[in-house]
Amino acid sequence: MERVVQAFLETERNLRLGNRLGQGPFGEVWEVQSESGVCSAVKVALDVIDSNNPKAQQLVSNIKVAIELSSHPHLVSLLDFWIVSGYLVIQSELAKGGDLLRALVEYQRQGEQGIPLDRLLLWMKEAAEALDFLHENGICHANIKPQNLLLFHEHVKIADLGLVKIPMRNKVSRTQSSATDCLPWEVWEGYPTTPTVDLYSLAATYVKLRTGRDPFGTNLDEILRRQKLGEVITEGLEDWEIPLLLDALAPDHASRFRGGLKAWVRELSLASEQSSGHRGAFSERPTSVSQTGFGLNHDSSNKSEIVVDAEGSGDFKTLEEAISQCSPGSRIRLGEGTYVLKQPLEVTKPIELAGAGADSTWIVCYGEGYGVKFCGHGLFQVSGITFQHSGKSWVNVVMIESGKIRISNCCFRDAVSDTKKGKGGVGLLLSGTVFGQVKECYFVNNDSRGITIHDSARPDLEGNICERNEMGIAYFDSASGSARNNVCRRNRYHGIAVNNRATPTLEGNTCEDNGVCGIAYADQAGGTAQNNICRGNKEDQIWVGKDASPYLKDNEGEVTKQTGWFGQGY
Repeated sequence: MERVVQAFLETERNLRLGNRLGQGPFGEVWEVQSESGVCSAVKVALDVIDSNNPKAQQLVSNIKVAIELSSHPHLVSLLDFWIVSGYLVIQSELAKGGDLLRALVEYQRQGEQGIPLDRLLLWMKEAAEALDFLHENGICHANIKPQNLLLFHEHVKIADLGLVKIPMRNKVSRTQSSATDCLPWEVWEGYPTTPTVDLYSLAATYVKLRTGRDPFGTNLDEILRRQKLGEVITEGLEDWEIPLLLDALAPDHASRFRGGLKAWVRELSLASEQSSGHRGAFSERPTSVSQTGFGLNHDSSNKSEIVVDAEGSGDFKTLEEAISQCSPGSRIRLGEGTYVLKQPLEVTKPIELAGAGADSTWIVCYGEGYGVKFCGHGLFQVSGITFQHSGKSWVNVVMIESGKIRISNCCFRDAVSDTKKGKGGVGLLLSGTVFGQVKECYFVNNDSRGITIHDSARPDLEGNICERNEMGIAYFDSASGSARNNVCRRNRYHGIAVNNRATPTLEGNTCEDNGVCGIAYADQAGGTAQNNICRGNKEDQIWVGKDASPYLKDNEGEVTKQTGWFGQGY
């Protein structure tokens, strides 16, 4: 610590200097004690800042905001700050429990691979609550790692809001950060930070604390290479947690989980419960940090299989009865034939529906609103089934409102819309924070859209065909995810429409012979479109509205940039 700073703390603030607690690339942290014996921590920047620099002035403004926000129960409270001869000094509450890296070392000393799952999920939940709070107030932490998750009476608080970094530096130097930092590649290369940076870092922190290993290696060149390729080191992880971690650690920030960090941890906790019977962070407080022997490696291979026959001669007479009475995680095998749903069917537990093929197994619905709706947690799997609506009532044929999906080789057809009420007409509607894959399915003759993605859903759509709908694929709200190698043709309006603030990645799709546009971006939509083929569409091949800002690269088809409202069917 510079002598001028030490003198200020001791003479001006009457703080007695204690032990140095740590040092990073931008500052060092010391324990201090007031005259009345109250201990706190001070972080002192290693470099002088220029108070006349606009970025330095913004830094000071940000710290004032952070002090106001640090009353959150899972944020380390910032008590005061000063600029002493150009050195930024921030005083905060002191964590005597250490950080999570220290906790990991202690568990490993006791013979554990990493921090036991129930304890780790609780700590991740607490960190996620604080990060969501920061994001709601327009702040990204941008430096989440085990060393910045501190323990106060066995509960986590986040330290170092990322506000003490020297503001003139736009990139993280290779010599200024340890190879075990959990920042994504785009931060290393100077791209703007978004909330998905904190999600990425929290997921990388989880891998480190769960397995005791660095998620991308220890050499910075290896880390960057693996990050850009999405090659996470998954050794030590279980099958149920890998998909959620890969979803948060996706190389493309637009493809990462978009429902908020607490929602991501909730999905992780629920997946743990469904896999092993573990209670999870959202149900009950786990045992003490000092205890070992949690016994979490349960066998999850006992999934039951139920056979349902269209003639009523299987394990259950009807599909509705089978779904109502089966255990979570059951596989329901549907034989050839037609299964008639006279009323909408709601599924609230993770199951698998396996048909004999879309040409052989049909689920036909007649009711209003929806045919089949999944609104549970965990994995909903469907394969080899045609879902069809019959009748004049408005309906979305299949709706998924939560959880993870794995849908393949299915057909969704004949959804009916009520144009006056603006309801229905969608073959497959994905909303909430749904994620997972829809692969090699067929969407045809739906009054409105083949596939609609709403809210913060972020599915991966691959190899699907959407034809003779009003639109093939439509994104709304803050939806994201990816659409790769799909074919959208002969739809009445657009092949793919991206609206509101949606930011999907569109790659390798073919949008042809549609009534208006191949791909259309409206409102403040963004994302990436590359290597798509748009041809034979009647008005525009690729259309971009005046406020939309997608990144377009190597697409076949002329781009039209409009300056006003356009078209119909958004």
